[in-house]
Amino acid sequence: MKKCLLFIISVYITLSSFQTFSQTIFSLPKGFHAYTNSDEKEVRCEGDFDNDNKKDLAILCINQDETQVIAVVYLTSRYEVDKIYSWFPLDADMINEFTFDDHILAITETAGFGSNYTLSLKFKYFKDLKNMRLINYDSSINFGEMQSINLLTGEYKVNGKSGMTNFSTITLSDIEKYLEYLSSFTSN
Repeated sequence: MKKCLLFIISVYITLSSFQTFSQTIFSLPKGFHAYTNSDEKEVRCEGDFDNDNKKDLAILCINQDETQVIAVVYLTSRYEVDKIYSWFPLDADMINEFTFDDHILAITETAGFGSNYTLSLKFKYFKDLKNMRLINYDSSINFGEMQSINLLTGEYKVNGKSGMTNFSTITLSDIEKYLEYLSSFTSN
């Protein structure tokens, strides 16, 4: 009986590890290919963004004539069902970095050489939304004009002034509609 139980447990662990390490093959958007940086490396990040024990992918892509750069995020929980993925534009002239740490996907753009600019978008998966939600938007220009917006609490800090406001829930699916508004929040 004890040997049978040990066998069942070992089979379960083996099958669980196969599921944990199974890899979904993602198709890049039509007309785009993976962007490579000056080190000839793809700008990408893998991790379990949506807590389903499968690797998800965030990758920077560029179109064939190299005029449009987009961030593409694949959540296996959605992609394996109906091939849905999310994307939004980024600036082609920036240095882009994607990281995933402590259940937060951070997409950062930076520029230098005379005009220093940084933009950081932080996303976290919410089970009730079945999507990743923008939880933080930070930007700075020339180390002077700065804004930080916490989209969960409504707290913001713009050029040293703090306040509270209500923000819509912004997800990967609709972030493109809000990027201009968020970037101009300092003037509102």
